[in-house]
This record gives sequence, C-alpha cells and structure tokens, in this order.
Amino acid sequence: MAGDAFPTHKLKVKKKAWLEFEGKNLLGEGGASLLQAIADTQSLTIAAEQLGYSYKYAWMRLKKLHERTGLPVVDSHKGGLGGGGRVTLTPWGRIILEKFQHAEESNAKDIG
Repeated sequence: MAGDAFPTHKLKVKKKAWLEFEGKNLLGEGGASLLQAIADTQSLTIAAEQLGYSYKYAWMRLKKLHERTGLPVVDSHKGGLGGGGRVTLTPWGRIILEKFQHAEESNAKDIG
C-alpha cells in the first residue's frame, strides 16, 4: 500500500514536561500556567479566574509547591485601605517556572 493511503498528516508526536524535586513530581503544565498567570497579572484571584480554578484550589497548589520544596513560590503584598494587594513570584517561583518553560521549549525542538 502506498504511503499516501495512510492519514499520517493526522499524527502528532507529543511530549509532556514536568519538574521533579527530590524524586517527586513538583510542577507540570497546570502549575506552570498558574505561575505564569500570577507573573502576568500579579493577582491570584485573576490568575485563578483566567485558568478556571477556584481561588482556594489555586492557593492550595501554591501551598503544595512551598511544602514540597520548603521555599515559597509567591510573595503577597498587602494593599492599602481600599485593597489593591498583589502577588508576585519569588525568585524560587521564577526559577522553577523558567526551568519548566525551558523543558517545554526543548521538547518542542526535539519534536520539530
């Protein structure tokens, strides 16, 4: 049978990236998306909404990252009387996000 008879154009090679810390899963696509949304918006509420997460779920994911590594991934900055607090990534949060993004980029290059 000729190669044209098979729908090879519908095949896609995929690779998943994740980070491990001391042999345990630490960060995958969902967690990285949350960290990136926080970096972009400086708001956990807005980041969670953008991703379809509840605030509690998003906060628990951040807490789990902190507990697994012993290092916080976000800093909370309180606002004034009218609110306006913000959340930013810590240096550790930026490092693990960048490591994950680098792994994703490497996977994309490998697949071509």
